[in-house]
Amino acid sequence: MIFGDRDKLLPSFVPRELPYREEQAAELLRYFSNALEDPDGSSIKFYQIIGPVGSGKTVTVLRFGQLLESAARRKGVDVRHVYVNPRQHGSTRLMLFRYIAQKVGPSIFSASYAVEELILELLRYLNREKKHLILTFDEMDFFLAQSKEQLVYNLTRLNEALPGEHCGVLGVIFTARSRAYMKKLDQAELSSLGAYHVEFSGYSAEQVHAILEKRCYEAFSPGAVDGRTLRYIADVTASPPAGGDIRFALSVLYNAGMLAENRGTDRLSVEHVREVLGVLTPAVTEEEISYLPDQEKLILLALANGLKHSGSPYLTFDELAAQAKAGGRGGREVPLRDLVKGVQDLQDRGIVEVRSLTEIGIPSVPAGALERFLDYLIPKLTDGGE
Repeated sequence: MIFGDRDKLLPSFVPRELPYREEQAAELLRYFSNALEDPDGSSIKFYQIIGPVGSGKTVTVLRFGQLLESAARRKGVDVRHVYVNPRQHGSTRLMLFRYIAQKVGPSIFSASYAVEELILELLRYLNREKKHLILTFDEMDFFLAQSKEQLVYNLTRLNEALPGEHCGVLGVIFTARSRAYMKKLDQAELSSLGAYHVEFSGYSAEQVHAILEKRCYEAFSPGAVDGRTLRYIADVTASPPAGGDIRFALSVLYNAGMLAENRGTDRLSVEHVREVLGVLTPAVTEEEISYLPDQEKLILLALANGLKHSGSPYLTFDELAAQAKAGGRGGREVPLRDLVKGVQDLQDRGIVEVRSLTEIGIPSVPAGALERFLDYLIPKLTDGGE
């Protein structure tokens, strides 16, 4: 048996030790230390983390949340961390604040509340129950690319929502892939948010190797993976196009392990890794696919089927529309009005590349490897592969 616990390779897993990001998580805790020392006397603070995909932003804020809540319990104060990701939890302000309300106090949730009413009820609940929150909004640039709603404005004005009363939200953390997201904010939002930010860079080959070693210890049976194989994954991951993306490295390790297991071997080899690298791309991992709304899955399936049958690295928009209209899973077709929005969503996620209306494809997949990649992707988007 090659795996001990394969779930330890998933991006959602937060290890007890966080190589190369433990100090960043501790720094976050120090930054919000006032929330633990005197929550009732503390005011809202903001923190920004900027870094490319797979640079450890998400696992750092999740680790911070663990440290925060553990420290709060020791001090006897009720301070919680709530993690919010627009890719997973909703693409509108209302959906996101509903998610927060359900995580914090399900009793305050009502489907009839508008955004502003829900915010007020949330803040009143926190004051009434003597609870406090620090919120993380992961991938804020994705939300702003999708929506013109003033989510950042709402968050930076939480302390003004109940005049004369304490604000139970003591901090908000934003993450983004680059500072370019700030160009979408107005001057009032920028002023409240402040200029302070921390930048994460992609991991080096040595760092990727060290992280994979620790994950292997927890995920695989003893002796199932040797150092040479891990070194190979680390070297590939540290080079373009992955550029130090640890999520991609973990995806490669996971899929190579699955391949080895399916072939009945108890050891992972470099050849298993090479075979997986022939079909994987940093842009489209299991995690990305799992986050997609059903409509976007249908569009990506239509694109994948169209590319496979055309033999070309790109489809025109009309070709994609024809493929989507034909229906993929269960004959479900995608209406044209939804196709335009869905393609834009997939482009914002970095899954689809739109060069023009005549060139729509999947980025970072060489033409020679495209068919192998599509053979890997299509089953994951069909009913049998979900």
